[in-house]
Amino acid sequence: MTLKLVTDKTSTDGKKSTSQRQSNSGNGGDDGMKELERRVGNLETNVQAIREDIYEIKKDVAVINTHLDHIGKNMATRADVSDIKNMASKADVSEAKTDLTRWMITTLLGGIAIASGIVFGIMRVYPSQPPEVHVQVVPDKPIATPKPIDSQKK
Repeated sequence: MTLKLVTDKTSTDGKKSTSQRQSNSGNGGDDGMKELERRVGNLETNVQAIREDIYEIKKDVAVINTHLDHIGKNMATRADVSDIKNMASKADVSEAKTDLTRWMITTLLGGIAIASGIVFGIMRVYPSQPPEVHVQVVPDKPIATPKPIDSQKK
């Protein structure tokens, strides 16, 4: 009877384990058959666990594909990227801002000039009336003022 060291790479707990088994040379094969049944049972258990893992992986892949489809619809295309290259630079934006400011100031001053012209035109057509002058005539001789009544003389 000889002993062999066997490494069982498919253990159920995921760790490598070693076991010693006897060679079934001249032993009738009962111990070898029990060992084989045990190992086949372990394999069946492991295959079932692998099937469950694959099922979970398939579900995860389906979710990932859904997310990738959504991301793919929102991602920029080559045409979008080339459009970005053709967009305005900081210098272009600054120049446009300066032009817009000039336009606004010119429009404001033009509006003020037009309004002033209208006001001056109306003043020429309808001149304002000179203010009424109240003249008070002062005589050369002083006017006699009445004497106050004395209430003590009676």
